[in-house]
Amino acid sequence: MKKYSFRLARVLRIRKVQEALRHSELTARERALLEQQEKLKLFENERDIQFDSMTLAQKQVMQVTRHLADWKYLGRIARVVEFQGDVVKEFDRRKEAAKARYYEAKRRKRALERLSELHHAEWIKEMIREEQKIADEASTLRSRGEIQ
Repeated sequence: MKKYSFRLARVLRIRKVQEALRHSELTARERALLEQQEKLKLFENERDIQFDSMTLAQKQVMQVTRHLADWKYLGRIARVVEFQGDVVKEFDRRKEAAKARYYEAKRRKRALERLSELHHAEWIKEMIREEQKIADEASTLRSRGEIQ
């Protein structure tokens, strides 16, 4: 009997490697997105704390220059929060692109795996037919008395 071999085995191995690379890229993108989201939360918390502090300070008597400094600081934090929000959106877009590449690599690998499975099943059927043919020939020869 001939040994089973899938002609596209090399391609399948390459596709498996590509899928693994795309998966690691996706994981890295997800991790980077989470880091940027955490930064955004920190800036939003800073903004909220500053706003609360300013609201409390308004109830107290203080200098106009302090009010101006507080409002400028709050304005800077608001710009940083807006900027960080844009960064998070960009990182999310990159993560989604990496996710799409990963799923495409996974789909291509799975298609080759299915082809390999079908090829292997066909090979098994062929081997069974050959074994059956050999058994039938041996049975015929025995019935004729040519083999003992």
